[in-house]
Amino acid sequence: MWLPYALLSAFCTALVAVFAKLGLHSIEPLKGITLGSIIITIFFLLLGFYLQGTNIFNIRGWEFKDWLLFSSSVVAGSLSWLFYFKALTQSTPSHVQAISMLSLVFIIALSSYVFNEHVTAKTMFGAVLMFVGAFLMVIK
Repeated sequence: MWLPYALLSAFCTALVAVFAKLGLHSIEPLKGITLGSIIITIFFLLLGFYLQGTNIFNIRGWEFKDWLLFSSSVVAGSLSWLFYFKALTQSTPSHVQAISMLSLVFIIALSSYVFNEHVTAKTMFGAVLMFVGAFLMVIK
């Protein structure tokens, strides 16, 4: 059941690139990501209230480690968007997205180290193809 969500995520990411490039002409990336964070907060508060009512604020049971790791994830994601928007101000969406998708290569490396995921020769070959392909797309 995860595949439709992953495909929707990929499509929405493509929309982000297009809309952001169209909208970043007069907006600095930091101001854009700040305003975007406010919009996202309001969107998810409304969605949370709709789906879970006031239970959305029930966070009992979260341990300090959970908070720390979750907060680290949010900070990393925010930095990712900041760098992404800054790159979009200087290049085309297809070039920025090609390089941004190299995150999968980093995920493979980090997952093998952090989670001891086994990296097969096929996975390694695919990662190398992605790396080479991304740079082939952007070189002139």
